[in-house]
Amino acid sequence: MVTLPTCQAADLSLGLAAAGFIVPYKDTPAKVVPLPAVGYEDGTLFWQGGRGGFHIVENSSHRLDFYLGIDPRHFHPEDSTDWQIRQLNKRRIGVASGLAYTLTTRAGSFSTSLERDVINHSDGMSAEAAWSYTLRRDRWSLIPAAGIRWDNGAQNRYYYGISAEESARSHLAEWRPGDAFTPWLGLSLLYAPGDRLLTYISAQYERLPDEVRHSPMNDRDSAAIITAGFSYRFL
Repeated sequence: MVTLPTCQAADLSLGLAAAGFIVPYKDTPAKVVPLPAVGYEDGTLFWQGGRGGFHIVENSSHRLDFYLGIDPRHFHPEDSTDWQIRQLNKRRIGVASGLAYTLTTRAGSFSTSLERDVINHSDGMSAEAAWSYTLRRDRWSLIPAAGIRWDNGAQNRYYYGISAEESARSHLAEWRPGDAFTPWLGLSLLYAPGDRLLTYISAQYERLPDEVRHSPMNDRDSAAIITAGFSYRFL
């Protein structure tokens, strides 16, 4: 997941953003969704980029967090123009709890996380390993990132599987994917015109594994999220 720089200690920031989702689902156009941009950090509690929780350990090199986070993946059958796809069940945005560890070095930030669905949508688990590096010049910051995400079979079946009941209804082949690894690349560009205002745009591209892209639900082999917005720091 592409992340933006966190707030400083005892900071609150508010703003607006728009996220564009390019999904792999068959005959489903890209969707743009407005989002609130909220950031909070008081040295113990935090909320940033759709993830909030508390720091178990935090110093200049190491950070270990417990968090609740939003999984933005979703599927609304009515968004597709394909009549078979429109017969499938809705797949909702997820909420997961997990642990995340970040090591900050001169070569960049290295992070790992492990999380599990907590609202009984998928009952699935995901893990991720990622690297990012911040390049700064004056008021500009450029952050390239790369990572790989593992989703277990329950997670992949929720978002990309087709049950026997759905197969009978839609005449699509039944599909029960197993666990799989999804590599991704990300890039964020930030500009701070003042001490309190931050504007940004970020993009994340992921190459779908065979277990996902061969699903009869899909007609693309990749997915992407593009987010742009601004935030204002109050404290």
